[in-house]
Amino acid sequence: MTMTIKKIEVFTKEEITALVAEQHKALDDGLELIGERLGKKGETPWDLVGVDSEKRLVLIQVEALAADRILSALLSRLDWAWEHLETIARMYPDHGIDCSRLPRVVVIAPEFSPALKRSMSYLTYRVSISLYAYRYLQTDAGKGLLFELLMRGAKYDRTPKSESVKVRVLEVPAPAKVTTEEIMEFLQEGTG
Repeated sequence: MTMTIKKIEVFTKEEITALVAEQHKALDDGLELIGERLGKKGETPWDLVGVDSEKRLVLIQVEALAADRILSALLSRLDWAWEHLETIARMYPDHGIDCSRLPRVVVIAPEFSPALKRSMSYLTYRVSISLYAYRYLQTDAGKGLLFELLMRGAKYDRTPKSESVKVRVLEVPAPAKVTTEEIMEFLQEGTG
């Protein structure tokens, strides 16, 4: 028996978002969708909202075209969600959202530019952003998405919210050279 697989080239963002909602467990087994279109009035909202197995808020952005210049908008919208996390948790009281942790961000697009992936890689110490490329496929069984995880960031994201606004500035004389060890020592002093 043979199966026919065909890539679908023409589609809408709404069509892809609905399929992501149906197939969200492919992104994370512990992900539970709890809402959609969450955000600040007048700005582009997050397409889907979920909670992971650690009770962490998950904000999902779906793109119909290649994602290239979205970093600034993503960080602005993440900042809004972080500042309003207690309110968001009250909107979804049955899900026990952990308000002490920065929300995770998932971006799903057909492709990402190398420059965007490089830029995202710089955020891996604090911001949990996962990039998934998708292919929209038609098979004999129906339509669906094939996800490919391209990047997952942030293993060190447990900064208490009360400390998230305290930023220490390292002042180094212009001609001085700073080693990686010195930088790591400085960062460890700030967490101790």
